[in-house]
Amino acid sequence: MEFEWALDAEPNDLRWEDNDTRIGVTWNDGHESTYPLSYVRLICPCAECRKAHDHPPIRTEATAPSFRILTPAQAQLARPNAEVKEAYPIGGYAIGFRWGDDHDSGIYSYRFLRAMCPCPTCSARLQAEYGSKA
Repeated sequence: MEFEWALDAEPNDLRWEDNDTRIGVTWNDGHESTYPLSYVRLICPCAECRKAHDHPPIRTEATAPSFRILTPAQAQLARPNAEVKEAYPIGGYAIGFRWGDDHDSGIYSYRFLRAMCPCPTCSARLQAEYGSKA
């Protein structure tokens, strides 16, 4: 599935925002994206996460799944999942993360990240594009 608006995506600027809890990106098409780390972890494109979370390769909605109450123990275990120990470039086309639980097999291509921008405009575009090809 190709998203034309994301085919030539390259970041002009990558930065940490909100006390390192979000990633900000200024794209070469002028669009500004902000990715909460919990969202970035949720959309991890690696095969292990796609299977474990039983998601398709690309999520079509940018909103969180229905709210779920966590016990204090579950919340404590979940916190490291959205903490980044290391961020590193992969070639000239992607970024990788080593998460708090040492998971590091997701390769987040710039094309993928641009297509998965959680802003309302991009979310609507993704839904329209995905719905028309599904």
